[in-house]
Amino acid sequence: MAEGVTDENGYFSITGETLEYTAIEPYIEFKYKCPEYEENSVEDRKFLYVPDSVFRYLGYTREFKFNFDEIDLIRIRERAYWSFF
Repeated sequence: MAEGVTDENGYFSITGETLEYTAIEPYIEFKYKCPEYEENSVEDRKFLYVPDSVFRYLGYTREFKFNFDEIDLIRIRERAYWSFF
């Protein structure tokens, strides 16, 4: 639905919309390479899922917002799936 990159301070914002008739499972996929310019760098990707508790209604037009807050790349490398609630 949407993709983006961080700004010079490491911040980003992503929005999207779709018409769905079934439950959705929105997520953010992080692709990273650390350190970027070294031969022995680590390249990986991790997923952060929006918790089910954010979605309370199905069948009607609704707007949902979720803030992942600050995300530490070290924590992303340690865990492939975060549970926020």
